Amino acid sequence: MSDVRVRPTTHERHIDEAARIWAEATAARDGDTEVAPLRLARPLIQAVLDGTPRALLLVALDAGRVVGFAAVEPVPTDGSTAEIRYLGVEPAAWGRGVGRQLLRAVPAHLAAAGFARAELGVYVDNPRAVSLYEAAGWLPHGEAVPHPRSGRLERRYRLDWDDSRQDAGGATPPPPTIDLRESHDVARAIAATALGRDPGPMTTADSLSHHVYVGADVVVKIIHAAGHSRLDREIALAPHLPAGITAPLLDSGLHELATGEVRYACYARMPGVTPGMGLPGVDEATARRLAEDAVQRLHRLHGWTPGADARRTLGETLDHGGFVSRDALLAEVEKLAALDRDGIVARRVLDGLTAMAQDAPSLARADVPVHADCHWGNWLACDRRVTALLDFEWARLGEPMDDWFFLISGPHREAILDVVAGATETSPATLRQECEVRGASHLASDLRVALQRPDTPARVVAENVRDLEELVVDRPWWR
Repeated sequence: MSDVRVRPTTHERHIDEAARIWAEATAARDGDTEVAPLRLARPLIQAVLDGTPRALLLVALDAGRVVGFAAVEPVPTDGSTAEIRYLGVEPAAWGRGVGRQLLRAVPAHLAAAGFARAELGVYVDNPRAVSLYEAAGWLPHGEAVPHPRSGRLERRYRLDWDDSRQDAGGATPPPPTIDLRESHDVARAIAATALGRDPGPMTTADSLSHHVYVGADVVVKIIHAAGHSRLDREIALAPHLPAGITAPLLDSGLHELATGEVRYACYARMPGVTPGMGLPGVDEATARRLAEDAVQRLHRLHGWTPGADARRTLGETLDHGGFVSRDALLAEVEKLAALDRDGIVARRVLDGLTAMAQDAPSLARADVPVHADCHWGNWLACDRRVTALLDFEWARLGEPMDDWFFLISGPHREAILDVVAGATETSPATLRQECEVRGASHLASDLRVALQRPDTPARVVAENVRDLEELVVDRPWWR
């Protein structure tokens, strides 16, 4: 086996390959003669990737072919700890060093993504896996306990990047990482290169997916080069987007640090501030005025005919947990019902979800450029006017309703729905039904993912159940 190269990915083909490997590896591990089909194996991997922007899929490539993978997410109660939910090597490559090379490379990628340690669970009756992890420096953490679904004894293992107990034969220590939230020097150097002058003071802005620094007339987004690739998507689209929709891209690329490379995008700063998710503190008249501007910008986006390069980028599938088809939503409800062994979701809620799904369109369009994340936290506004729509990292081919749903959601739902109905010549009833279906898809997916994870805090599950009950029982879209 040649040296394996490990890298993060979001490609659909790689997700399929990871799911295939997991199905084959678990069947071989358990002595099963039947291997789960892709339609059953893929949702396991996809659920991890859909759960949080910090989720990662790392693939081990040998001569360009996926031979192993790790699907990773942060521990819900400790964002500095990575949870390796699934890790597998295809059985045909067992005994050829792939697992060892994968485990040597994984810590560096996780450290670069901001994690300080990693945990995973392994069945104690799987000696091959136990030996592999222990040889790579992973240490038992806690007592073995029955797995909540299979009942087989499972033990947690932990790897700490700076744990002095790691020996030379274990995991390769990752390079030291830079704390990008504190390192204004990196952002200032990038901004100075883009502007050709000193950018002046720069402050840190809140972001769930990147490190963002804001100056008087420049904004810099940074992520470790080994992190997720959504900034690449935004950079690829930026030169092609219709004028006047978003902030101009001034520069992008890689910046070399002593500890490795970071990827960056440097934008001109647009006037205004974000109205905020849900438009807090905004009166109805202002909400209506902002919505009128936002609709016009989205019209320009939806009416844009992208060239071949941009269309290729938009066509790379990103699953947002949104509405895809009637059959997909019905399947989501069925999975939710099967997972809810404790009956925390009321029967009337499941029945209501099923009724919504049965009334949904048979298939959602996927041929219009959409932002797909245009909630009010991603807009800028000044003097009651919209100035820019930001963060195109989730942009894709979809249908306009995918954007109208995000725009209309919030306390000023009725006023904004009225604006969208008038501007699009769509009946309010149609908008309500389409938005309700998308809300059902998002919330059912959120709860299903929460129930699939035994370590999900009870508070999170309770909040998901409450939101779903409100949608189905109170029917807020029809008030």
